[in-house]
Amino acid sequence: FHIENNDNPVIMIAAGVGIAPMIGFLADLQKRPRPAWLFFGNSNRNGGYHYQNQWEKALSDGVLTHVNAVFTEEHKGYYVQDEFFRNGQEVFDWLMNHHAMIYVCGRTNSVGKGVNEALVEIIKAHGKMTRQQAEDRVNQLKADNRIRMDLFG
Repeated sequence: FHIENNDNPVIMIAAGVGIAPMIGFLADLQKRPRPAWLFFGNSNRNGGYHYQNQWEKALSDGVLTHVNAVFTEEHKGYYVQDEFFRNGQEVFDWLMNHHAMIYVCGRTNSVGKGVNEALVEIIKAHGKMTRQQAEDRVNQLKADNRIRMDLFG
């Protein structure tokens, strides 16, 4: 699980300890700047916002374009995939018009399934496609290695 050596924008989505591989992406993003967006979710902010100082510094230094952090204790029933979906228009633009790479790390049954479903819904809505067409597009993006998932549990 590593960041591609190209100029494509990067969207990183992680929950809990799934954030660990993403911190390694910062050095690559500093060497090869490009738009980069982090979506992070965990149960609580105190003790659960892993690498918070590094993400905030990367944002202030311009290494990251956006950081969206979600903590379910603050926003009951609202998860990282919900925040990802809420930003669907811009995510769609990055993905389809700017050839963004998406990296997802976390639990299979929560983040993996949730992000996959959000991607299908984003592409369906903003690409004006049927559900089957959107699912096919997501599967093609995965086959093209534009969507990479490192899932566990």
